[in-house]
Amino acid sequence: MAGRHAAFRPLGRELWEVRSGLPHGRIARVVFCVEDGRMMLLHGFIKKTRKTPQRDIDLALKRKKGAGA
Repeated sequence: MAGRHAAFRPLGRELWEVRSGLPHGRIARVVFCVEDGRMMLLHGFIKKTRKTPQRDIDLALKRKKGAGA
């Protein structure tokens, strides 16, 4: 995977998204938060549209709440 870079962006509500290129032009996304200096991975998926679907953000927020973050 030479030449591929991960990119981060804030999603709001203390959520962040990291994206990474995969073979065959696919793009993986992982939604995470940072709590007490630790990264908590909340949700991962293959993104098919430019905008992060609200259902994926909602799922990450639900998992964040369930983890007590």
